[in-house]
Amino acid sequence: MSTPSSPPAVFEGTPDEIASFVNRLPPKRYHVEDSDLGNLSPERDYLAEAVGRARERTAEQMLADRADVLAGVRKGAPLPPGKSLDDVVRGKWPGDETDEQIRAALEVLS
Repeated sequence: MSTPSSPPAVFEGTPDEIASFVNRLPPKRYHVEDSDLGNLSPERDYLAEAVGRARERTAEQMLADRADVLAGVRKGAPLPPGKSLDDVVRGKWPGDETDEQIRAALEVLS
C-alpha cells in the first residue's frame, strides 16, 4: 500500500493493518475510535430485535421519542406573503415527472 495523499474518513482493519497504515500517515494529529465490529453475531436478527423493542414502547415513551425527534427538526422557511404551498411547489419537482404523475403517486400513498 502506498502512502495516501489524504487518509480515508474511516479505516477498518486488524491492529497490525491499522498500525501499518497509521505509520505511513503524515505527522499530524488524528482522531481514533475503537469500534469492536467483531461482536456482531450473524445468528441474531438485529432488525427484528429493534422492531420488537419499538413495538413494546408505551404511549408515554412514543410521545417522548417523538418530542426528541421534533426537537432536532430544523424549521422550514416561511411561505412568501400571499403564496400557498401549492404555489411554491407546483412545477418545481427535481425530476422529470409531471404534476399529474406526482399527484397520482401521492394518491396511491394516501
